[in-house]
Amino acid sequence: MTVRVSIFTIIKNTQEQVRVGLTDYRGHQLIDLRIYDAQGFPTKSAISLQVSHLPALREAIDAAIIKASELGILVEDLVPTELRQAGNGRGGNHGISS
Repeated sequence: MTVRVSIFTIIKNTQEQVRVGLTDYRGHQLIDLRIYDAQGFPTKSAISLQVSHLPALREAIDAAIIKASELGILVEDLVPTELRQAGNGRGGNHGISS
């Protein structure tokens, strides 16, 4: 049995959205990022990680925000102050390949 708790929705474009949720699938607790089509149906495009990987996922997203800001492709006003001050001291792959 799959249990899904929807947490956040990101509008990707006029035809798709990314939904972030927590799922219990066959006894595994997962964070699920899945693309849904314009009719609200899930597509096969998704990534699911064990919930234990959430801290590493957050660190990877924080690092991407910092790098995008450094490259000038993310408006500085959108970067949280604590990440602007973090600089390059972040890193590590925690068993997750990029």
